[in-house]
Amino acid sequence: MSATGYLNAVGAEQLMALGEAQPPSVDDDEPPVSVGRGSLTVRSEPASRIELNGSEVGRTDGAGLLALSDVQAGRHVVGATKEGHTAATSVVEVVAGASEVVELALAALPGTLTVTANFPGAILSIEDVGNYRLPVTVLEIPAGSHRVTVSSAGTHPVEGEVEIRAGETTVRNFALTLTVESMIESVQYFFDTGNYQQAVDSARFVLGNHPDAGDAVHLLLGRALFELGRFNESIVPLRRAIDLGQQIELDAKHRHSGFLATRPDFCFGRIFLSKDEVRYRSRSELDHNFSVTPDRITDVEVARLDGGAVLQVNTQIDGDDFDFVHRHMVTLEAPQEAPTLTVLHCERCDGSLRVLEVLMRYLSESSM
Repeated sequence: MSATGYLNAVGAEQLMALGEAQPPSVDDDEPPVSVGRGSLTVRSEPASRIELNGSEVGRTDGAGLLALSDVQAGRHVVGATKEGHTAATSVVEVVAGASEVVELALAALPGTLTVTANFPGAILSIEDVGNYRLPVTVLEIPAGSHRVTVSSAGTHPVEGEVEIRAGETTVRNFALTLTVESMIESVQYFFDTGNYQQAVDSARFVLGNHPDAGDAVHLLLGRALFELGRFNESIVPLRRAIDLGQQIELDAKHRHSGFLATRPDFCFGRIFLSKDEVRYRSRSELDHNFSVTPDRITDVEVARLDGGAVLQVNTQIDGDDFDFVHRHMVTLEAPQEAPTLTVLHCERCDGSLRVLEVLMRYLSESSM
């Protein structure tokens, strides 16, 4: 080989042989270079942002698809992102003249939900998620729109849509309303447990919002007012209950004689009043029991104290006298000048007997 800078024929052959024996080095980490182009379809969530080798190439359509028709053959990194979702990447090999499909699954990031209701212990049902007893606090569920139902025994269930945003807390409060049946049960409960004022308030609330709630509400209202000593107020709902077919039941004290007769004793019992029947049941004097239709009550007379309180209700049933006296009525020792005279005394006479008087008159007159 000369020093002229040119190779003779032998030197050229030696250099070519050397090149064939030792090809240029290639970095093993670089993807092989392919010749040609292919197509690539990416499947992911609708409206996902798609990147190819770190550069955005489009967004998926409403069906979650993005078609790339002119992609350099070779290995590519495909990524998908969407707000409120986890990201996903995949490596795909595109072959010249072929179509490839890559699926990138994105998981919705969760949000949290806090729910309360005006009925503690109500049940929250979240469609496709689960059921929970309220209140619930910071319940983690997938982001998105969820159908929810809140329900409690004796109430009307409430349904609605709740929108959960990823990484945020949604707070909802639900107001449940009692069914009419449950309201009536509440009135009955208050009455049965002696909470008469609550029974009055509840009954008036029911009738104010549901005038056709039922005859039982009028009856309970009248009885509760009677137990509270509000006798005049009790007459209207009790009479209404009779009109609607209810039976009124009152404590009664029967005197075993006429108004001026001399027999001093009484018997206690219950009197039942309805459109179809007036019935008395004694606790001790069974032969004094009676049951008649209202039209057989031919007369109702009263004896009053100076203050106006009804002392005695004198009725005629089929022509026979049958008298009721005030529940607090007692007999006193007869004066010496008239030892056979019965002296009646009532220190605590109130308006309770007037309720019996008015209802007996009403039934008698209505049956004519």
